[in-house]
Amino acid sequence: MRKGDCCMKKIVLLFLLAAMVLALGACGGANSSSERTLIGAWNWEGTQAFVLNEDGTYSWLGVDYGALGSRWSSDNGTVSYTIGGITTEWFTYRFVNANTLRIEYAATPGVSHTLRRASGGQAQVAPGLEPSPAPADELEPELATTVSYEVVYSHAYAWVSSIGTAWVQSVFEVRNTGSVPLFLNSGAYDLERADGSLVASRSMVSVFPSIINPGESAFYYEEAMIDVDVGTELIILPRPNVREARVERVKFPVTDFSLTEGQFGGLRMLGRVENTSEETQTMVYVAVVLFDDMDNPIGLMFTILMEGLEPGDRIGFEQGSVALPDDVTLDRVARYEVFAYPLQFQF
Repeated sequence: MRKGDCCMKKIVLLFLLAAMVLALGACGGANSSSERTLIGAWNWEGTQAFVLNEDGTYSWLGVDYGALGSRWSSDNGTVSYTIGGITTEWFTYRFVNANTLRIEYAATPGVSHTLRRASGGQAQVAPGLEPSPAPADELEPELATTVSYEVVYSHAYAWVSSIGTAWVQSVFEVRNTGSVPLFLNSGAYDLERADGSLVASRSMVSVFPSIINPGESAFYYEEAMIDVDVGTELIILPRPNVREARVERVKFPVTDFSLTEGQFGGLRMLGRVENTSEETQTMVYVAVVLFDDMDNPIGLMFTILMEGLEPGDRIGFEQGSVALPDDVTLDRVARYEVFAYPLQFQF
C-alpha cells in the first residue's frame, strides 16, 4: 500500500469518526433538551414557579437571582444553588414525563410538588412554594423583612350526616409569601351563597399549624352544623389572623404514622410523637391534613395530647375522624401532611 493512500484512509476514517460523534451528540442533546432537561420555565398550579437558564442563572417566584450573583446546578437528581461561594441543596427531582416534574424541597423533606413545563407566554408569579433559595441576610434589606401572605385555596362543602344533621366543611389555605415567619391565631370567615346572600358568619376557627416559614402553608379548618341545603354552592370569605412571628417555631417529629379506615367508618390516624425540646410540654397538637390527587386539602384530623411530655418522651396517639364528609375516603386521599407542635403564644 502506498504511503499516500494510507494517509488518505486515515483522514477519511477521522472524518467518519467525527461525524459519528457529532451524530451521537446531536441525538443525546435532543433527548436531554427536549425530553429530560430542566432548562426552561416551570409552572406550579398554572403559575410560574421558576425559570432555569442554560448559563446557570435563574428566576424564582419572579425574582432574578442571577442578577444577585446566584447560580444553579444539577447533579444526579439534586438541584443546588450557589451564592457568595456557598452551595446549598435546593430540591430533588424526578421526571414524570417530558413536561412534568416531581420535586421535593430540601427545606421540607417528605412534601412533594408537581410542576409542569410552561407552554409559552408570561405566567403569573406563583404566591410561593418554599423558602427563597437566597439566604435572607444576603438580600436587599427591604426583601429580608417582607411580611406577606395569600389565601391560595378555599372550599366549603355541605352534606347531611347519617342521622340527618346538616354539616358544612370549610377550609382555606394561607401561604406565607413573604420572607419572615408568620404567626397565625384563630381566624374567621363569612359563608355566602353564589348570589351573595349570607349563610353564616363564623369565628374562632382553628388553624394548623400556628407558625409557618416563608413558602409554607397553614390551614384554617372546621366542620360545623350549619342549616343549609345540600348542593348549595357556597363561597368562603376568609379573615385570617396573621402577623409576623416573634417566637421561634417548635416542631416535634412524628414516627410510626399510619392512616387507615376506621372500624366504624371514617378514617383513623395512629402514630408516635417525641418531645425534642428541653421543656415539659403539657399541650401538644398533632394534625394531619388530607389532600386529593389535585393537591387540594379535602379534610383535616387532629388531636391534643395533654399528658405532660417530659424532654425526650415519646408517646403514641390515636384519633378517628369526627365529622369528615362521607366522600373523604382513604381511596380519595392522595397524600397527607402531619404536623406536631406545642401550644405557643404570642402577645
